Amino acid sequence: MPNFGHHPRTTTKTHRYTQAQPGRPKVTLVLTTDEQAHLEQVQSHPGTAQAVARRAAAVLLCARGLDNKAVARVLGLGQATVGRWRQRFITQRLAGLADAPRTGAPRTIRADVVSAIVVATRESRPAPAAHWTTREMAKRTGLSASSIGRIWRAHGVLPYADDHGRAPDAGAACRAPPLAGMPAAMSKMPAMAGT
Repeated sequence: MPNFGHHPRTTTKTHRYTQAQPGRPKVTLVLTTDEQAHLEQVQSHPGTAQAVARRAAAVLLCARGLDNKAVARVLGLGQATVGRWRQRFITQRLAGLADAPRTGAPRTIRADVVSAIVVATRESRPAPAAHWTTREMAKRTGLSASSIGRIWRAHGVLPYADDHGRAPDAGAACRAPPLAGMPAAMSKMPAMAGT
């Protein structure tokens, strides 16, 4: 094969390999006695949410000197998750383990309105029909049908079923007055059957 100006390497470079820690150096996580006691209590209390208990466990293991990879393996979490909770604890201490506010638009339907819709759906029915539909409730409340559907799903409401999960009898009387406790903004709804 012809040589096109390339010279074969006649010298070899030697590389020195050192035993270095992979990744970025970790800031040492040191707990005070009070913080350790609090985290151990949070981790072991049966009423603690699982996510919060895992965060406490991750911080406790990090404080014992384990790296993120080892903590992730022990707890079944991702390394990035462990790194996030380690860093939040270092910068914010115990307050950093709480849930951060979620992104997105804030709720626009007040809790009392949601409650009134759930009660009205369960305890009344529209005059000519046997049960509520999302469109009918949306017309009566001024909300969108998709909002009504989300409210019903969130509260497990089945407008076409009675208390035992059976379809209601079309001739049955309502069990309570419609929209009892409805806030003033929703009091303009027309009368319903059974009132």
